[in-house]
Amino acid sequence: MKFNPRVSSSRRKSRKAHFTAPSSVRRVIMSAPLSSDLRSKYNVRSMPVRKDDEVQVVRGTYKGREGKVVQVYRKKWVIHIERITREKVNGSTVNVGIHPSKVVITKLRLDKDRKSLLERKAKGRAAADKDKGTKMSGCARSAPPRSRPRDATSGQREEEEKPDLLRPEVPTSVNSRSSQGKMKFNPRVSSSRRKSRKAHFTAPSSVRRVIMSAPLSSDLRSKYNVRSMPVRKDDEVQVVRGTYKGREGKVVQVYRKKWVIHIERITREKVNGSTVNVGIHPSKVVITKLRLDKDRKSLLERKAKGRAAADKDKGTKFTAEDIMQTID
Repeated sequence: MKFNPRVSSSRRKSRKAHFTAPSSVRRVIMSAPLSSDLRSKYNVRSMPVRKDDEVQVVRGTYKGREGKVVQVYRKKWVIHIERITREKVNGSTVNVGIHPSKVVITKLRLDKDRKSLLERKAKGRAAADKDKGTKMSGCARSAPPRSRPRDATSGQREEEEKPDLLRPEVPTSVNSRSSQGKMKFNPRVSSSRRKSRKAHFTAPSSVRRVIMSAPLSSDLRSKYNVRSMPVRKDDEVQVVRGTYKGREGKVVQVYRKKWVIHIERITREKVNGSTVNVGIHPSKVVITKLRLDKDRKSLLERKAKGRAAADKDKGTKFTAEDIMQTID
């Protein structure tokens, strides 16, 4: 059996090899596909990105933007493109890192080494295409003749005659017990801590919206007959536990990526003097005033209707006759 000790299917080993890769290996991994014009011109599919190449972003936030590569930042696995920048809190402008897989190279910066690399890649690609053609034709010539198709009845007859040696005999009592009722099994539910944490921290934004719900205040609860609602921007909340207990204000941001909300006037000062919002988990607040729109009103109505139906069923679960039977 072929065995290469440097190849593994382990996720841990693969990640370690990726993130501890030397710069020479990162250069190859940080390749980008060529545009259709360059691909037809050089007969090469992709090339390692280098400084002064001209690229176009084809997916992500900056899709459609193009410019010259000003830096290949191998340490962070990103490239910096001119005119794709963002402004920091302190007012300074920095380049935005973009992964090479999100761009296509529209113009190559050619030098002696780059030209020789293009020639080698094109030659290897041509040889591979040639071998591929001969390999397929050889396979077609040496294909064995097809066997005569059998009818379905003969196959069934052979299966009936052949004794099933691999299948163990099961007692009749076990079969009868299993036929009475199947065990409930939901593959999406697990008691594993690892799977639960993975499901929580990789949850999409739509699921995080529901998880990041907060209870309503007693006034709102009695008004709408609803216990909790997903927090949204412009709701008014009050912190009921933690360092900022008793503080209240309007929600200025629901930061689902970090599982926190930002409330106006609850801030802290950084070392450099700038002021930033303090993240507070929605479970630590109660909503004191809802920002109502058409969708929010319909959600409140649906929740109240479902709660009323549940309360109604809850009351009629046990009748007087059932209670008297238990007494007897």
